[in-house]
Amino acid sequence: MKKCIAVCTAIVIDEKVYTYSTTNYDFELCYTCQSSINLNNSTEEATRLYLSLKRRGVPAELEKYDGYKTIDIAVVDARVNIEVDGHQHVSNPKQALSDLKRTYFSLQKRVSHFKNSKRFNQRKPGRNCRLYYHLLITE
Repeated sequence: MKKCIAVCTAIVIDEKVYTYSTTNYDFELCYTCQSSINLNNSTEEATRLYLSLKRRGVPAELEKYDGYKTIDIAVVDARVNIEVDGHQHVSNPKQALSDLKRTYFSLQKRVSHFKNSKRFNQRKPGRNCRLYYHLLITE
């Protein structure tokens, strides 16, 4: 029996949907979750990290609005926001200031705000996920 690892973990996946999902996403996703992931504006790196966390049982949310901006990945119960940022976040002064304001907003709400680069996530996605997983389960 194959189950969806994303939002609707109780849904059993049809064999054709499972094959398509694992071929195209590398994750076990039902048709509904595949559609919702395709509709949001997440980068491939943020989506992969999100799905890796979900596979490990972390109650992560993709593209969560926090009252100030949309966060790539939020783990609400652990009060953790995760951003997967591209090069422009360190090379563009306006973007860097915007990111600093976002971090300040999160800290005011006592939410930890973690940033990692797309590049690091591309090179070591499994390692990155394990680091976040261990951080989240030991908090």
